[in-house]
Amino acid sequence: MMRDDELRDLLEEIMSTSTERPATTTDDVATTDNRSRRRMLVGGLAAAAAAVGIAIATVAVTSDDQSESRQSLAVAAAGTTMTSCLPFDVSMLADMPVAFAGTVTEISDTMVTIDVERWYRTPNDETDLVDLSLPAENTSAALDGVEFAAGERYLITATDGNVNGCGFSGPATADLESAFESAFVG
Repeated sequence: MMRDDELRDLLEEIMSTSTERPATTTDDVATTDNRSRRRMLVGGLAAAAAAVGIAIATVAVTSDDQSESRQSLAVAAAGTTMTSCLPFDVSMLADMPVAFAGTVTEISDTMVTIDVERWYRTPNDETDLVDLSLPAENTSAALDGVEFAAGERYLITATDGNVNGCGFSGPATADLESAFESAFVG
């Protein structure tokens, strides 16, 4: 494949070549026709190379747009989890199969999107974003009575695809940060 500077030089050469035919003899006709064919071939190759360059640029842009990977978790509806919580304990936190820290980037009536800054644990591939689906009967984007707020940082754990409450997920306070460090980092 030709580099951009080679393509520019070739295009410049093609553009600066005269297209006027000098007076020719019968012997010169074959030579002139060969030159015309070469110019057409070179021009076609330059156009094809440019088209390939555009296609590569399009693929690169598409892959950049698709570079964000996502996971989905759910926030359980009120009353579907145990009505009383077990006391918070770092050893129980350490057993959580999914744990991450991130900042809320979007909130809607049915979804909270978190931009993941750090994965503490995940059984799946690490992703850039996590979508928390909210139950239909929710009247707000809340977890354990704490409203999710755009631009705020949270620490989240999940089991079986559901976000854990009862203090195992919530706003990134100094105490919860310390607990996550103890449970997952050592």
